[in-house]
Amino acid sequence: NSSLDAPVSGISFGVSHLLKPTLRATANVGWLREQPKLERNRNTSRSANVGLTALLSGGLTIGGGIGVRWTDWSGNWFPEVLARVRAQRQNPHR
Repeated sequence: NSSLDAPVSGISFGVSHLLKPTLRATANVGWLREQPKLERNRNTSRSANVGLTALLSGGLTIGGGIGVRWTDWSGNWFPEVLARVRAQRQNPHR
């Protein structure tokens, strides 16, 4: 769908630290923006992830991680409008 084609801008920063010879910790943060033609599909996201990787015997590597992402939508479409109405009802002096 051409309405979803968009310029995408993003940046991320990651670090890795060797805790032990067989255990590595990683973390990264990121920012992403999509600007398609349809305003309702425009969004900006922030993310954070952490993980661990372990080297096991026999050359086997196992790892896992967890991450979160926050996304802000730009358009005046139903979910966004509903969220703004709820926020105004909860704090009318804002």
